[in-house]
Amino acid sequence: MRQLVTVTLVLLLVASGLGLSALRAASAPEIVMSSYGGQLDEPFRWFLADPFERRTGARVTLVPSLSLEVLAKIKASPDSPPFDVIVLDEGPHLQAAADGVVQRIDEKVVPNLTQVYPAYQRVTHGFGVPQAYSVVGLAYNTKKVKTPPTSWRDLFKPEFKGQVGVVNLNSSLGVAFLVMLAQLNGGGEDNIEPGFATFKDLMGSVSAVAPRPGALAALFERDEVAIGPLWNNTILTLREKGLPVDWVVPKEGAIVVMSVMNVVTNTKQPQLAAQFTNDAISKDYQLKAAVPPYFFGPTNSSVNLPAALRRYLPTRPEEVARLLSLDWTMINRNRQAWTDRFNREFAR
Repeated sequence: MRQLVTVTLVLLLVASGLGLSALRAASAPEIVMSSYGGQLDEPFRWFLADPFERRTGARVTLVPSLSLEVLAKIKASPDSPPFDVIVLDEGPHLQAAADGVVQRIDEKVVPNLTQVYPAYQRVTHGFGVPQAYSVVGLAYNTKKVKTPPTSWRDLFKPEFKGQVGVVNLNSSLGVAFLVMLAQLNGGGEDNIEPGFATFKDLMGSVSAVAPRPGALAALFERDEVAIGPLWNNTILTLREKGLPVDWVVPKEGAIVVMSVMNVVTNTKQPQLAAQFTNDAISKDYQLKAAVPPYFFGPTNSSVNLPAALRRYLPTRPEEVARLLSLDWTMINRNRQAWTDRFNREFAR
């Protein structure tokens, strides 16, 4: 009886025009990947997932998700995780590695890893692949700021009083900026007190504490702030819209934050997931994702960009060497306490 029902179903599918393509789709292996959402999912879909599907016959489903949500869902179902591949910033990535949520990378099945800058490889601690980066620099409104800033200390200039925008510590941008303020005054990840003291001094010039980087970008769009820390790719997107903004690497340095693509522990598709991460660090994909309107920072050392774009997206060895990295393992141990303190002292 069961065989008769199955045969009948197949005949009905063929007769209805769905045919074998529907049967293949129903039986195709699937990779579920966490993603950014919105326009930033377009490179993942068009340049990564679609070619992967055509080559392998697998299906790739993108699920826009926040890092903490992703990790919570995986921990709630560790033996049957809802994701196969996840994309995390350095801080959440290292926490996921420590918690056993993601797998160590096998270079035999991810050969493109040999093309990734060693400095970028080191931040993963052997888990996942560094698929893109963002840089925390100094953004400014070119109409309101006539002389381009050259130092993080320029934020404290009297002419910017009431015109500085910052973000809270819910994002990697906010944490990186706090550490940078600490470094300006003899501190760092292991001594954050100078950072909080400097932030307190800066608050007299701050007009807004944004809840997330996107909200800070919106303040620049509406001319509500004139200067502040922001991602390089965010400012490039605003410039693409024709807005009077620009971005610089201050003389003290700019902080690079890696986006790491990981294979989830206990995925049912380990080989396909590994192949997918390998494609994410290929020269072909990274070059397409680096150009307008996406501006994903390329980690593959063979990607070369025009000089005008490299000012925002460093790709040459000497440019990469000038970027500053943070100790996110140490930050993770203190981040919640820092966030709670920041909210008590500076939230508006």
